[in-house]
Amino acid sequence: MAGLRLFVKLKNDRDVSFDIKPAKRGYNVHCRCCDDDMVLMDITLYAPDQEQANYIKSKIQMNPTDFYCRVVDYIIENEEYVPSAAEEQGLF
Repeated sequence: MAGLRLFVKLKNDRDVSFDIKPAKRGYNVHCRCCDDDMVLMDITLYAPDQEQANYIKSKIQMNPTDFYCRVVDYIIENEEYVPSAAEEQGLF
């Protein structure tokens, strides 16, 4: 089991890259997920400070496959927002 975890970590280290850069107000966390030479996802997330930027990076690094799958699932399952009649009448 430890050998499999090491293999997955090595593959993740090779296929997932990060770049944290200062922005106007905060930091941008650029994450690029690849499978060999194919880019699967290239995303930049905002963080208000460097500590949170590093936290975002570490959370994605824990399980980049899950992160990618959750983003894709959200996109696929996302539906257009249609307000209810009560909302249209200003009751909410």
